[in-house]
Amino acid sequence: MADQHIKPLERLKNIAETLGVPHDIDKYVGPADTFVAYSMSEISGTEFSDNRAQEHIASVRFDYTQPYNLSYQDKIFEIIDLLIDAGFEEPQVVVVTNEDYKYRILQFSTEIVL
Repeated sequence: MADQHIKPLERLKNIAETLGVPHDIDKYVGPADTFVAYSMSEISGTEFSDNRAQEHIASVRFDYTQPYNLSYQDKIFEIIDLLIDAGFEEPQVVVVTNEDYKYRILQFSTEIVL
């Protein structure tokens, strides 16, 4: 089980480092053709009692960008496993190709209980 004291963005950073690619929060700017950008889009509360959330859930996104000509199916399942091992829920995955077919972006959206 992942350490509960590690914040969601730190967990995503650790996953990017495990993948061995350049990474940054929100947007990667650099020369690499394979990289990760990750973000936290919201924190919401659930299980309310006395007008206070008893549980908080962070929604996150993890985008893995790679050259269009590389196979991506194995990478999808590798990243799904890394996300789940880090304590995130099973992610939704969308595969996007940029307009000039230079890059393929694997977009993972998921949540984690804080």
